[in-house]
Amino acid sequence: MRNLVKGFFVIFLLMLIVPSGARADLDLWTISNPSPSATTFNDLYDDGTTMVAVGDGGSIFYSTSGTSWTKATSGSFANLYGVTKGADGSGNTLYVAVGATDDSTGYGTILTSSDLATWTKIDSGVTAKLNDIVYGNSMFIAVGDKLSSKGTILTSTNGSTWTNNSSTSTAANLNAITYASDTFVVAGDTESSADAAMATSTDGSTWTARDAIGAANIYDLVYTNSYVIGVGALNSYNIVYSSNKGVSWAGASNLGLDLYVARGGYSTTTSGETDCDYLVSGKNSTDAVGKIYCLNGFSGGSNYQNVTSLYSDAIYNGLAYRSSGPLYVAVGANGAILSASSTSATKIAKSKWTSRKSAGVTTANWFNDVKNFGGNNFIAVGENGAVWVKNSASNYVWVGQ
Repeated sequence: MRNLVKGFFVIFLLMLIVPSGARADLDLWTISNPSPSATTFNDLYDDGTTMVAVGDGGSIFYSTSGTSWTKATSGSFANLYGVTKGADGSGNTLYVAVGATDDSTGYGTILTSSDLATWTKIDSGVTAKLNDIVYGNSMFIAVGDKLSSKGTILTSTNGSTWTNNSSTSTAANLNAITYASDTFVVAGDTESSADAAMATSTDGSTWTARDAIGAANIYDLVYTNSYVIGVGALNSYNIVYSSNKGVSWAGASNLGLDLYVARGGYSTTTSGETDCDYLVSGKNSTDAVGKIYCLNGFSGGSNYQNVTSLYSDAIYNGLAYRSSGPLYVAVGANGAILSASSTSATKIAKSKWTSRKSAGVTTANWFNDVKNFGGNNFIAVGENGAVWVKNSASNYVWVGQ
């Protein structure tokens, strides 16, 4: 869903094992080779026990530890933009990846695997690029660019046979999809009405267009804390939210910048500390300076990190959270690595963020994403095919394959 800002860069795989209460050592990073791949990875999936990275040229790598990665046989050279896990028609585990048009078939790419090692190419039946995929209500749904004036929506209950439901969708490219308990929500680029394309469905077959109330080009969706949150390009609103699973929307803020990433689920209380309900990040459209906003409810972005004070023109593409601590990690352009913990007084205001850039990380590095894995571990993807290692001397381990 965020290949819009993550494309055209090659990968870092990083793993950081962070003992609870020892946040300061986040700044100890060193580089190690060889790397898993020199390609661009566009999406990173994890379920707490397994991670799957997919990217350009049909690249797929997977890991159960984060320290050792195995290259899969994808059978495709198409760029891959999304991956998820679900079940086939018999209830067996199935992974599905989607991406650009495959040169050998002429169709938008769909790959499936039951073991992650070997993948099977599936006929999608459409020539559109597929941008995102989700699993819910015992079905896979993939979304993509528009064909014949309709955004692409494909559904499958087994991963092998897909139905094109684009005729009932919106009239724009679709960038993101999320599953809100029992309802699928899709969002995409601006339609002729000047608002972003949005639609909902409970069965994947019949879709109802929804009013985006002044939002333009939605790049990311997240469902958390009983709200669906959408972030996108600067317009009347660049944050919109829905309390009824995407049926109706309200504008939360216009923060004066393009937003690309939304993360949520952080509303907890630890030792009297109230954390952020949501984190969003993006860049100023005039000077490309990145910012991170901590949103408590939808009152705006008074608690934010303006990276001008730490990194010149850094754009934050990855946000992650660990409840123990609690601890927030952000990664982005120019080798930017930040972490923060919150307090009830300041939440995670600008003064609470600390630079974690260390020796070897340069302004030429671009980090595309970061995720918490296995509790204390953080894994990030980025540029130049390097593997960054934190030595085990302080119980932090970054291990190259």
